[in-house]
Amino acid sequence: MLVSIIATDPTVARPLHGMLSVNGHRVAVSRGWKAVAERFDRHGEPPQVVIDLSLDDEDHGWLEGQRLIDWLWHPAAADIRHCVSFSGMGAGRDDNDLVRRVRQREFDLRNADIPTTIVRGTHLYEQMADLIRRQSARGVVTVPETLFQPIAAFDVAYLLAAMIDEDPDGAAVEIAGPECAPLSYLLQRFMDLSGDTRTVVEAAGALLLGASVGKSSLVPAVMHRRGHIGLAAWFQRESSYDRSMVH
Repeated sequence: MLVSIIATDPTVARPLHGMLSVNGHRVAVSRGWKAVAERFDRHGEPPQVVIDLSLDDEDHGWLEGQRLIDWLWHPAAADIRHCVSFSGMGAGRDDNDLVRRVRQREFDLRNADIPTTIVRGTHLYEQMADLIRRQSARGVVTVPETLFQPIAAFDVAYLLAAMIDEDPDGAAVEIAGPECAPLSYLLQRFMDLSGDTRTVVEAAGALLLGASVGKSSLVPAVMHRRGHIGLAAWFQRESSYDRSMVH
């Protein structure tokens, strides 16, 4: 079976490609739906499954100058039996530009007659160092009072790979890591593991990446699928992890 992965970042795409290949699937990686269509035009072979990892791509690179809906009516989409579309923006309960943009893309997928499963994930462990950097000022990391339930990219890849053989789910599926705790606590643990001596401070009304978040904005609903890799285990697995990356 030909599986097309749409991704502009390798963090989840790389382990996902490996898992699918080991399971005997042929895998093609593209940067957008336009590239999927162009591959079909060249080779005449449509994918049976598409795993779209670009729903919350902020740089719009996946759109490649076109609306998503334009490519969903291309002949390459005719034989797709399952499109698994992932966004790593958590529950997305806040009303902001990114959430509205992702919801529009989800709407386009659902209305293009392609059997689709929408998957909403939480932040990745792999994104925590960048989050710390962006919340840091004058030696202090300041975050809002909110819950956090990050997940390993490997677990995301594993859960998505398992979904391609399932029947498309009309409702959104939420996935998260095994540990749910205050954002400040998990970031402090991450920094302690990495040897970062700074302190994480919780502040009422603080913004996260420039946006307001609610208490449960970053965690899934009660019913969700969980990864198995906790923060400490993930950190230990990252043998090539550069401890200076968060300083």
